[in-house]
Amino acid sequence: MTNDSSDAQLISSILLFDDHRAFKILSERYRPKLKALFTKLTTGDLEMVNDLLQETYLTMYRRLATFNGKSAFGTWLYQVAYRQFLQMHRAEKPPHTEINADQVAAPWQMQKTDAVAQKMDIDRAMTCLREEERVAIYLSYAEGYNHEEIAEIMQVPLGTVKSYILRGRNKLRELLS
Repeated sequence: MTNDSSDAQLISSILLFDDHRAFKILSERYRPKLKALFTKLTTGDLEMVNDLLQETYLTMYRRLATFNGKSAFGTWLYQVAYRQFLQMHRAEKPPHTEINADQVAAPWQMQKTDAVAQKMDIDRAMTCLREEERVAIYLSYAEGYNHEEIAEIMQVPLGTVKSYILRGRNKLRELLS
């Protein structure tokens, strides 16, 4: 197996031959996206990000035989990752950081060249959203998943995903205006 092998080839090699090299290639292929997802969900807690990555890979290895190919492998893996996050999040119950509109700079207060500050404001505003809204918006806008795929990843009805995104966008608009 090589880095150019398709997901399907790698999965077959893992399932048929317990190919650890194929597992490593598949894991590394999705690592940057999973790390970005977990970084957003945990608001940057790198220790928790690494724990979540490890748990996701263990679960992926154990449950790979349940992947049926009805959706893309990445969608299935995001579903596994999101479940791992929910399990860890519910077990630890981290404190929710409330940020009001006064703590987020309004667009007219920023210089147009200050993209880093704007990104920080968006990141801070994202922490004000409910977890479900934050996940749905991140998967839609940052990862490019469509609403149907997000519904599959989050295991909620399509209408619920649309509501999460609409409410989250409205809250962000209010915070950032």
